Amino acid sequence: MKSGWVRIPLKILLVWLVITVYFYFQQPVIYRCQDFNVNLPIGGGQLLFHEINVSNYDEDRPLHLMEGDKLPWQMTLYQKMVDRGLPVSWYIPVYKVLSFYSWPPVDKDSYYLYMDGIFIDAQEAAFDERPSALERFSVYTYPGGSGNGTGSMRAFFRNADMISAHGRIDPRQMDQPLIVTIVDKDSSLATKFILTPDWKKERLLERARHYQSPADPVRSFLYQVHAGQAGEAVKNILPQRRSNVPLPTLSSNFAGKDIMMEGLLTWMDVYEGYYNVYRVDAEIGAFSEEEFVPEEDLTFYTIRDQEGNFKIINWK
Repeated sequence: MKSGWVRIPLKILLVWLVITVYFYFQQPVIYRCQDFNVNLPIGGGQLLFHEINVSNYDEDRPLHLMEGDKLPWQMTLYQKMVDRGLPVSWYIPVYKVLSFYSWPPVDKDSYYLYMDGIFIDAQEAAFDERPSALERFSVYTYPGGSGNGTGSMRAFFRNADMISAHGRIDPRQMDQPLIVTIVDKDSSLATKFILTPDWKKERLLERARHYQSPADPVRSFLYQVHAGQAGEAVKNILPQRRSNVPLPTLSSNFAGKDIMMEGLLTWMDVYEGYYNVYRVDAEIGAFSEEEFVPEEDLTFYTIRDQEGNFKIINWK
């Protein structure tokens, strides 16, 4: 009898593993090319691209849910969880599980192509006073047709925008050389780059795209240091540098207060043997809904790791 009771949970576990493996291979794929490094002067500023991504995840189809389509069962279940007041900390983990055990929309004939980069302006200005970086240049790819599909995000930096140029590409053309043309709108000068991407294939388990910024680890690091979460703060440091980078002690003026920050971005190229380094000059102040008043300055040096995420390698 005992052996029979043991077999039941083992069979349940085996069925769950089979289902999990099945749904893992239903997830969209993403192809990454992280050895694409472009550094181009644009109208007195600097445009840098570091990564090209191609994915078969159909981003257009989920948007149709906003047009009156019937919600899928995963979204309905998630909404019931919200309506019943379950703990907020459950929302994201539960939604990730529901998303995994589903059939996400994929496009077999036309993949999405993204080029992620940064535009650093020669002049600093308040967020609402600086012209959009998208007024400075256009990006086109062949095959792919990126162009007029360029977005930007402005946060933290008074002199830089995060850039994403996007288009579509036939998956049968992914082995062909990729021609990237960048046009300076002020001078009408067009610069072409030709490369054959070395694609690295992965499963796309995190489907929400977001702009990668050199400020990401700095912002997270400082918030966690301020909250006394040293164990979480060190995760923003490149692993091989964690023993060399101490945690800062922030001003006692911030005790018991929320903090906010902004700053400036500079491309360093080489720093202490690391290449493609960004310097983030961060200004920290107490949170205010009125004018930001910086009270402390710290300088950070960040690079992209093998996963394409920015990490801190030093600060001073």
